[in-house]
Amino acid sequence: MKWTESLCLSTLWKKFFGKRFYSNSHLKQLERTHTGEKPYACKHCEKRFSSFSNLVIHTRTHTGEKPYLCKQFGKNFSVNSVLQRHIRTHTREKPHACKHCGKHFGTKEDLKTHIRTHTGEKPYSCKHCGRRFSGNSESTIHVRRHTGEKPYSCDHCVKRFLSASDFRRHTRIHTGEKPYDCKYCEKILSNTSDLKRHIRIHTGEKPYVCAMCGTFQAKWTITSTYADSREVKNNCKNCLVFPDTKSMLVNNVENLSSKVVFAIPHVTHTGEKSYSCEPCEKCFSWKSSLKRHNRIHTGAKSYGDRSYDCKDCGKCFSSSSHLKRHVRIHTGEKPFACEYCDKRFASNSDMKIHIRSHTGEYPYACNHCGKGFSQSSDLKKHIQNHTGEKPYSCGLCGKRFSLRNHVKRHIKIHSGEKPHECKYCGKRFVEKWNLKKHTQTHTGEKPYACKYCGRCFTNNVLKVHVRIHTGEKPFDCEYCKAKFSSSSSLKKHIRMHTGEKPYKCNFCGKCFADSSNLNGHIRIHTGEKPYACMHCNKRFAANTNLKSHIRTHTSEKPHACEYCGKCFSGSSDLKTHIRTLTGEKPYNCKYCEAKFSDKSVLRRHIRIHSKQQHSKPHECNYCRKCFAASSSLRRHIRIHTDEKPYV
Repeated sequence: MKWTESLCLSTLWKKFFGKRFYSNSHLKQLERTHTGEKPYACKHCEKRFSSFSNLVIHTRTHTGEKPYLCKQFGKNFSVNSVLQRHIRTHTREKPHACKHCGKHFGTKEDLKTHIRTHTGEKPYSCKHCGRRFSGNSESTIHVRRHTGEKPYSCDHCVKRFLSASDFRRHTRIHTGEKPYDCKYCEKILSNTSDLKRHIRIHTGEKPYVCAMCGTFQAKWTITSTYADSREVKNNCKNCLVFPDTKSMLVNNVENLSSKVVFAIPHVTHTGEKSYSCEPCEKCFSWKSSLKRHNRIHTGAKSYGDRSYDCKDCGKCFSSSSHLKRHVRIHTGEKPFACEYCDKRFASNSDMKIHIRSHTGEYPYACNHCGKGFSQSSDLKKHIQNHTGEKPYSCGLCGKRFSLRNHVKRHIKIHSGEKPHECKYCGKRFVEKWNLKKHTQTHTGEKPYACKYCGRCFTNNVLKVHVRIHTGEKPFDCEYCKAKFSSSSSLKKHIRMHTGEKPYKCNFCGKCFADSSNLNGHIRIHTGEKPYACMHCNKRFAANTNLKSHIRTHTSEKPHACEYCGKCFSGSSDLKTHIRTLTGEKPYNCKYCEAKFSDKSVLRRHIRIHSKQQHSKPHECNYCRKCFAASSSLRRHIRIHTDEKPYV
């Protein structure tokens, strides 16, 4: 091209666009963005570039050359601009300010891209689908989705990436580098997004508000509902802008208001589940939830070549978040504090569930009966009471369960495993929650008070106790019409129908339908009587026997009959009384068709059929005299002890 032609072309560009340049080379470079000319070719691959500087930078991806060094940490970079951006992570310098909203940026390129969110300019278009972008980097990454190009490969594993930022984040998993430190505490993080979220724990900032319910949400939960779908219209309620990408929506609203109300329907409200699992057809609202679920089928405890292993115990996890929660078991760290009380938690989800015990919030409602729950897992359990679904089975005995953790708990009955030990008395338990409940018998802790009568309980006991006041009995027997206030009572009742007795005595082999009955029976062999009366120092093998005994001193009769108003000191006496009125006889004789309202009467009846018809199995420890009934033995023992409990 002749000099005069170049001058005329320059004049034309200035006439139509009004943009001026310091050098002719800069003008030519701009011309090539419009003409598409790329005269510089890479000798390693077939890629071409419009400027020689871009070719030099690209060549370094092949040669591995990184001539720019960070003096603070000794890290090398292939591009000077990337080095300058890296240095600003140490200095926190953001010299470039937006004239529209005052927001500051570390690089001039980031500022230019940001300004386009105000002006709406989108100079970069995709040649495959025509979609336009405000930033060149967004356009380049988008094009790679069409071409499948992943130019950034990890030196530690075989994984490849579309963008340099994804590649850098991934590399830090291998190197353990955490360049971003919190100014409020000593915590360091591997990327800026995690740092921003962490800082909000200190500042209490909750900038993202759901438009449907007014609750605060994390930005990723809002933007994930967009799910890269062009069919969903997303408008910012602050300025009525309809952005094309979820990142533009977020950038746009961030620049306008500290409290952002999103117009995108949150999946919690819409119930949309667009991600489905191929092996089992289960659907999920989030792509991340589907990935975690798929690991159940594959048995993988890693993501690609990334493994989540605990350094303390070697346990492997399917996600980094699960590993972080697990590590806090070893460290004892509880970073999440309740704003209503002094209790602290190892995970944010546990803290949120706890806070609902203060606020009374029940966000998860049953579609069948409308009952509300504080956490989704409780709702799932409840729904299975309606559907009767039991998808999990025991591999040893074939018994089926509605929940996976119930199978795990059941298997421990077969193995005899009791991994949880009490630090006060050494007693061991199958489940951690059983240990917690037991520990409260030592500490005397009862943090939850009944709003009806003021009595204090542990959390689980309080729920069952409240139902005494409300009369609620949400658990139905599938064999008869009986209703129960707790799932444990329902389970015990069902065993009356099935005849199941899963708890076996190691001393005599006798089996029981309930673990508490087994524990009471074992004390017959051991002679242990851990429950002492505060009035007369008499000791008992079972807590229920102690309570009944104490009422002989206090004359308390707290259990009233709903039919005739008669009061009883024990709930079992009340049940027997009610059966005399209703005619219910749930205890059947296995030898004949006789039915009984009281289990003790059934036992006496069975002795008629047994060979030991005239046997007297209950022996007095003082004189060895034998009795047919335990009640007769108790009356007899009072002759020796001189006990006269009835005044």
